[in-house]
Formats: sequence, C-alpha cells, structure tokens
Amino acid sequence: MDVTLNMPEYVIETRKATRHYAMGDVTVMALRGVDIKVKKGEMVSVMGPSGSGKSTLMNLMGCLDTPSSGAVLLDGTDISEMDERVLARVRNEKIGFIFQQFNLLARCSVLDNVATPLLYAGVPARIRKERASYVLERVGLADRMKHLPRELSGGQKQRVAIARALVNEPSLLLADEPTGALDQKTGHQILDLFEELHDTGNTLVLVTHDPDIGAFSPRCIHLLDGIVKE
Repeated sequence: MDVTLNMPEYVIETRKATRHYAMGDVTVMALRGVDIKVKKGEMVSVMGPSGSGKSTLMNLMGCLDTPSSGAVLLDGTDISEMDERVLARVRNEKIGFIFQQFNLLARCSVLDNVATPLLYAGVPARIRKERASYVLERVGLADRMKHLPRELSGGQKQRVAIARALVNEPSLLLADEPTGALDQKTGHQILDLFEELHDTGNTLVLVTHDPDIGAFSPRCIHLLDGIVKE
C-alpha cells in the first residue's frame, strides 16, 4: 500500500482567507480572500509594503490567529477547527518560527535556547541535548553551545534562532524579516543557510519587505491591500 496517497499536497494552504479587525466604529480588512499554496520542500517569500497584510498572513500561517472567513490548512488540517490548546501544540510541533529580533533567552546557553521547544514538548533531557547539539552543528555553531546570547554576533544569534526553529523537525519554517536586524554581508550568509535548508528538503516561507529576499526566493508572492498580486 502506498501511504503517500494520503499525504496532503500542500504543507500550508489558505482558501479565500479573510481577516478583519474592529477598530472603534471602523472595520479594517487586513486580508481580502487570500489563496496561497506552498508545497513540501518549497521556499517562498511573501512581500509587500507596510499595511499590505503580511503580518496578518504570517499570523494565520503560524497558527497564531484564525481567519474571519475562509480556511487555513496546515498539513491538510483546517486550523479553524482547533481549540487554543491544540493550536499551541501544533505551533510547537509543526512550525518553526524565526524572528527578526531573534527572541533568545538571555540567561540560557545557546544549547538550552535551542532545546526550549523540546522542553515544552516533554522530550527527555538526554534527547533534548542530542537533538539541540545536532541542529547547532548543522547551522555551524558546534563551538558556541555553552555561550550566552550576549557573547554572540548578530549573525550567530540568528543561526541559533534558526537551529531552535529546526529542532522539532517542523513541517514549516516561517521567518519574519529574518535579515532585518543584520548587516548586508551577514544577511547574505543567512540567506545562504536558508538555501542549504531548502536544498535538504525543508519548507520555508520568508515574510519580508526586503527585495533581496524576494529576488533570492524561487517563488515570490506579493501582497497589496490584503490581496495577492503574484
């Protein structure tokens, strides 16, 4: 029996997804029926100016929010049907987040920072250490495991953030302005790392306003006023 027949075609998919917010007497339409599909192993950038809906779309893709109408499917499952407890587990197990400001724990070692998602998942300490060590080697930081974040450069901090995002072997790596806090040279090094991850089969969505990332990605989705202009 070929079990791949039951595998969903897309890691993340939005179907006519809308999101609106009430601001006093005004309703703000952040997304207006967005259709996006990302296959396993793809690297896609989402671009657009401020107010285009990028952050709202990222929140939907990352299961941090649910659509006002339409659907968001992660590995073929509609997140709108999940309660907050299930959404929290899905975020931890299936999505690796990479943030512009790194969001590292200042008093924890690099190794402990990377192992944090495994701690929340209830993984035993020995396995946490083994898996965190492995992904740190993968991103070129095997010699920095015992360091604190303050002892690292900006590029090294972002590599730690990427290792933390990888440690649970997620379905989707979701990066929010991943080079925004880095100088140009270091930013290009991080893009090279993303390319290596893409080449080894990881699925990446890079949310950015940086045209360099848009040009770097094999596919670029443009948002404008909450509508896809691909």
